[in-house]
Order: sequence, then structure tokens, then C-alpha cells
Amino acid sequence: MENETAIQAESFIREVLSVVASNLEKDLIDFVKHYLYHAEYEMAFEGLFIAIMNFDTVPVIDWRRSIEVGKKLKLDVESIYDENFWTRFSKYVEGKINDDMSSNGI
Repeated sequence: MENETAIQAESFIREVLSVVASNLEKDLIDFVKHYLYHAEYEMAFEGLFIAIMNFDTVPVIDWRRSIEVGKKLKLDVESIYDENFWTRFSKYVEGKINDDMSSNGI
């Protein structure tokens, strides 16, 4: 993985984690931090977003950027925990982007 991609991925995952941490169990926070520490960004990203997709409420994060980072991590090609992750994730994010556009009168 390119250094720039790694920096962007780590920064984004930490940003999202800070937004949603109050909705996560300590074990999941530790899980994400563990994989960030070991530069396993794909694992941290996928695990974090699997949890987010199960929330009752939708966190305010940059959904377009989440797609960009996920693609840079090649999760659209191969996932780690859920073989259908990218399909589920991209549909989930598409819905959030459409909701954001509707609520903003776009």
C-alpha cells in the first residue's frame, strides 16, 4: 500500500472512530485501534463500518470519503470479514448520500 493511501486511511478511520466511539463497545474500539496500530487498515475499516451499519441512528460522517477510502483499501475487490461487505456497504452509503442530498434540497 502506498504511504499516502495508508496515511489517508488511518486518518479517516480515526476520524470516524472519534465520531462513533460513544456508540461502540470498548472491545470494538480496542479492535479498531489494534488494527490501526498494526497498519491493517482494511481490517480496521471493515470492522468499524460493519458495526456502523448496525447502528439504529446514522452518524454524521463523510460518506463519499468512506467510499473513496474503502476503494483505496481495495475492499471493493476483496473483503476480510464479510464476503458481501462491499455490496452491503456501498448500498448503505448510497442511501446515506441520497438522504443527505434530499435533506439539503439538492
